Amino acid sequence: MSNFSIITDAASAMTSELAEKFNIKVVPMTAYIGDREFKHRPDESEMKMSDFYNELKAGANSGTAAVSPGDWIDGIEGELKEGRDIIAVAFSSGLSSTYESCCLAAEDMKEKYPDRKIFVIDSKSADFGQGLYAYYGAKKRDEGAGIEETVEYLESIKLNICHWFTVDDLHHLRRGGRISATTAVIGSALGIKPVLHVDNEGKLINIGKARGRKNSLLELTAKVGQTAIEPEKQTMFLSHANCAEDAQIVVDELKNKYHVPEVIVVQTAPIAGAHSGPGTMALFFYGTER
Repeated sequence: MSNFSIITDAASAMTSELAEKFNIKVVPMTAYIGDREFKHRPDESEMKMSDFYNELKAGANSGTAAVSPGDWIDGIEGELKEGRDIIAVAFSSGLSSTYESCCLAAEDMKEKYPDRKIFVIDSKSADFGQGLYAYYGAKKRDEGAGIEETVEYLESIKLNICHWFTVDDLHHLRRGGRISATTAVIGSALGIKPVLHVDNEGKLINIGKARGRKNSLLELTAKVGQTAIEPEKQTMFLSHANCAEDAQIVVDELKNKYHVPEVIVVQTAPIAGAHSGPGTMALFFYGTER
């Protein structure tokens, strides 16, 4: 196996089990709910995600902070000390300053460990889409690719990582400035559910709408038919914010209609969920274009 580590941040929604399975290290990220600040980690040691979403549903305010250079250094330096080079896959620069913080940390570490290689990649991705992107890098590494080859590969597929979201409660998007108060009130009254997408700049944009919850879920899976490359050969990633039953609807549709062999399902990380709210559903796959 190639002697380098792939590190990402907790915006990636990686669980402890998946991080261990794919050999990906995860740097924690700060979030808050109500008056409580915590570090979101794959093991949920400071805050269980079910508790986070229950509090959010009850009306608590929430937010997030970018990973600091110091947190990145804490995550990176141990690998360097043990003689491993680094690929750091950072949360989209279109949504956070986490990537810039990682670049600062990498420059410090390059001075301290001049014999080690450190590459920082702006994933232009969010939530479990960032996790999927890191997963592709880990697969390439485990196939025997060197660090430069893996970086080149990741850069070449960046805009093939498709992100499709819907939310159940428009008022969380209103609080985040994604839609107006009027749109939120009218949309909620009419049962309108937005369909959102992470674009080539790594920004979250609203590109459509569906009437009713189930239609919004099926709208996500319809994107597979439009752009997915050989869905019957892919592992797809799906995240949900405390709505496992709805996630199963999506999984069943992917398997029955598109013959997707494996769908890995996790809870949406608080980093995304703080802004999109309970009921968020997000599907990620490899496609011809974002």
